Amino acid sequence: MRRVVLGSLLSLACFACAQQPVGDVMQSGVAGAETPAQAVQTLYKITATIIDDPSSGYDPKTSSWPEADADRRQWGNSMALHGNDLTQQQRDVLIPCAVHLETALDSAQRGYLIQISQQGNPAAQPTVQKLKATARSEFAQCNLADALNG
Repeated sequence: MRRVVLGSLLSLACFACAQQPVGDVMQSGVAGAETPAQAVQTLYKITATIIDDPSSGYDPKTSSWPEADADRRQWGNSMALHGNDLTQQQRDVLIPCAVHLETALDSAQRGYLIQISQQGNPAAQPTVQKLKATARSEFAQCNLADALNG
């Protein structure tokens, strides 16, 4: 009985594999991914823009920054597709740089959301200022020239 059940499950699994559409769904999302160096450079630019002016690119309908979200996804896609191709030296500079940029973006965006949602609340403003400072500090820890030359 056990063999029959296992055989049936194996047959179903093989049938499901045979029905897979052309072009793996997971790979189609990363097909045109930039290299990690290019993706960090793109992430760096959007982070600089948002730190300078957190309202730039903000979509009040969705409470998000679509371009920044796309650039974050592009970083993930680039690592999924090209991450194994990086040298150890590239890993040592690109990945920490991207982490600092992600943290800077997150801090700048959270600060802006608090700022616009708590305009009449002076007690919230120190949090906004702290998040802005964190964003600037994290951004400064990514030396783009070093990351691109790594």
